[in-house]
Amino acid sequence: MVIAMVGFALVVFGMWFQSDKRRIGLYALLPSATFGVIGVLFGGLFAVGGTSPALIETHLRVNLLGFLGLMIVGTSFQFYPPRLGAFPGSSNRSASVAIAALACGLGIEILGAAVIAVFNSSTASLSTQAITLGRWLTLFGAFGYAYLIASVFRARST
Repeated sequence: MVIAMVGFALVVFGMWFQSDKRRIGLYALLPSATFGVIGVLFGGLFAVGGTSPALIETHLRVNLLGFLGLMIVGTSFQFYPPRLGAFPGSSNRSASVAIAALACGLGIEILGAAVIAVFNSSTASLSTQAITLGRWLTLFGAFGYAYLIASVFRARST
């Protein structure tokens, strides 16, 4: 699985570098592929060295929100460019903020969970705050994505 995901990530990165058009959706595919690799590395860690309760939930979020979610966000932005939306603020800049909030929020959450898994209870308070911040950022990004897609659908329906 690790070999397949790393190969997929290399293909995505190669596609990104070879693309002559820089549509906003491509910028979500890079963190998506990266989170895919992180997700299978977590799975490999679980298979070899056991699990940590803090990392099990994070593993699921990395795969569902990071890999699958950001892949869907990027692909949908490719087909439904946010700049064509009908609502105020529908732009590529808004889409980049939504993508960044999703990716950075999940990254912060991963770091917080990893610190809990490695250092146990000595940094639990700070790590829990980081996980909470990360989840709020991802929620903000998800609402931003939903707003932009609804905006494009609204523009296409009129």
